[in-house]
Amino acid sequence: MMAGAEAKTHFFLFDKEALITKDRGCIDSAVPPFAKDIGQLQSLGLHEGSDLLEVVKKIKPHVRLGLSRVGGFASNISRSSCFG
Repeated sequence: MMAGAEAKTHFFLFDKEALITKDRGCIDSAVPPFAKDIGQLQSLGLHEGSDLLEVVKKIKPHVRLGLSRVGGFASNISRSSCFG
């Protein structure tokens, strides 16, 4: 089982713009604990502004939660998760 700080490193939080980083301005006050550090992104081959498809291809997540989008994930995102 994972807890706290370790678990947080496995969360990649997006808004309508892209992946949320600590360098992003004007974010909700609940977001900073989950915002990614640019250095951590670079070590994963990602960058500020990485979109969902790019992150799915690099990270290969086991779980994706869409908590605010009506209609679910686009089919290219789902296929990428299944077939790498």
